[in-house]
Amino acid sequence: MLLTLSDVALSDDFNPQWYAGVALGYAKSKQNLATATPYVAPGFTTTSYWADTVNPNNVSNSGSGQFSSDNAMGGAYAGFSSSFNPSYFWGLETGWLIFSATHAGLQRTTYPAFSGFDPRTSIALKQNDIGYFVGKLGLSQDDWKLSVKGGAAISRLKLNLNFTDDTASIAYQKSGYRLGWATGIGLEKSINTHWSVRADYMYTNFGSVSAGSNGLSDGANNYTQSIFNSSYHVSNNLLSIGLQRNF
Repeated sequence: MLLTLSDVALSDDFNPQWYAGVALGYAKSKQNLATATPYVAPGFTTTSYWADTVNPNNVSNSGSGQFSSDNAMGGAYAGFSSSFNPSYFWGLETGWLIFSATHAGLQRTTYPAFSGFDPRTSIALKQNDIGYFVGKLGLSQDDWKLSVKGGAAISRLKLNLNFTDDTASIAYQKSGYRLGWATGIGLEKSINTHWSVRADYMYTNFGSVSAGSNGLSDGANNYTQSIFNSSYHVSNNLLSIGLQRNF
């Protein structure tokens, strides 16, 4: 059967079926971290002082790392579906998924022009919960519904960075809610008039976030020209099974 534009057009008889449900599942979170530590041992800048521009030949980046974790997940969702053809429907859905993922890593660097130091950067990145608001488009057949969805997502991210070479050190933090996007697919089976079960997959992506600080200090001196920069990219694969009440 060919789906035409006239089929997709919303009818004057808008008849949404409202629903709400709870879900349990699994969240696989992935983080890519990259840190640059433009710090160099005394006497090895372009001239001879900390306040001068750092000579890139005398310092290397801390590097980058990719981390992932597996976490249990639970949450709730609600929305509506409305038929625009006996076999097709559209809808809107919002939900909040509860989980916590923490990733920590130690990155080491070197001072190629100077020995005797052990520069190291420890990074911890934490993600808490995901909220989403998506549109749905699907196919209905007997007691089954298959749908695809896409829209916006939000999550709380927190980055902690600590650097030391046993002489100078720096610590900074960046946290807050981050907007991203979500896409996914779901399969729903009706049990009776009021209840159904569903299996759902959703992918969320929160893009790249940058953080930095020039607070490097050895207690006696502050080296404000040595600016630390970090960036991280967060994405999630979310699988869940839901029990749903239809109204």
